[in-house]
Amino acid sequence: MEYNIFMDENLNLNGNSEIDQALKQFEAESKQEQPVSNVITPQSPKPLNHEVEGVSFDTDKEVPSYGAIKYYKETVEPKMVKAVIKLSGGTVKNQRQAEWILFGFVVLAVGISIYLTFFSGHKSPTITPAMLEQMKHPNIN
Repeated sequence: MEYNIFMDENLNLNGNSEIDQALKQFEAESKQEQPVSNVITPQSPKPLNHEVEGVSFDTDKEVPSYGAIKYYKETVEPKMVKAVIKLSGGTVKNQRQAEWILFGFVVLAVGISIYLTFFSGHKSPTITPAMLEQMKHPNIN
């Protein structure tokens, strides 16, 4: 498989003095370690005094975490996917296949909805010229 179709495969770069010089310069610069300046080193944290007008907070003890309480069991697969796998009778074998079936069902449902909304249902009656004449001159008995 060729990735670079523009480079000549027969190109010899071994005798190129510019490339050799650039490589030697790069190696020399990379071997020299320059000291890094203007770097902020982390310091050990100082204990904070949490006192405000006679009120103090004891931060030495571990504070309990008040996270959200879960009232349900989290599942690996969504319930709809599990239902499709269960109701398929073994035809659908994994989560990905079940998701594709659900996606197809959604596309089908949207298509049927569009068809029923725009292409079916009540048709307006056609008015013939005789009916129009009868509307203009109604027979009153």
